[in-house]
Amino acid sequence: MPGLLIFSGRVLVLLLFVPLRAIARLLAGGEPAPAPPPPPPQPPRRRSRPRPRKPRAEPTRGQVAAMREASREAQTGGADSIGAEVHIAEPWPGYDEMAPEDVLARLQTASDVELAVVRAYEREHEARPAILAVRDGAP
Repeated sequence: MPGLLIFSGRVLVLLLFVPLRAIARLLAGGEPAPAPPPPPPQPPRRRSRPRPRKPRAEPTRGQVAAMREASREAQTGGADSIGAEVHIAEPWPGYDEMAPEDVLARLQTASDVELAVVRAYEREHEARPAILAVRDGAP
C-alpha cells in the first residue's frame, strides 16, 4: 500500500502545482500558452449534379395497382357495374314482333318462371310498362 500512497501524493502535488505555475507565469509577465493552431482550411465541396433516374424495368406498386383496377373494370363493365351482365334470349319465338296485348294474353296462362323471364327480358329491352306491371300471373 505504500506505493499507492506515494502515487496519490504525486498526483496531488501535480494537480496543485500546475495551476500555480500558470498563475506565476502570468504574474511574472510571461506570455500565456500559445493557442493551438487553427485547423487547415478544407477545400470547397463540389456540388454534385443530381443523377438522372434510370427508367425502371418493372412497374412500381402504384402502376401495378392501377393496371389491376383497369383490368377489373374492363372485365366487369366499369366502376358502376355490379358484376357480370346477363343477356336473356326471347322468352318464345316471335316475342319481339308481338303487340303488348298479345303478350299480356299469353301471360294469362304463363308459369311463374315464364313470367319472370318475360319481365327480365322486358327490363333489358323495350321496358313496356304494361308488361312490367304484370305480377304473379295477373295483368
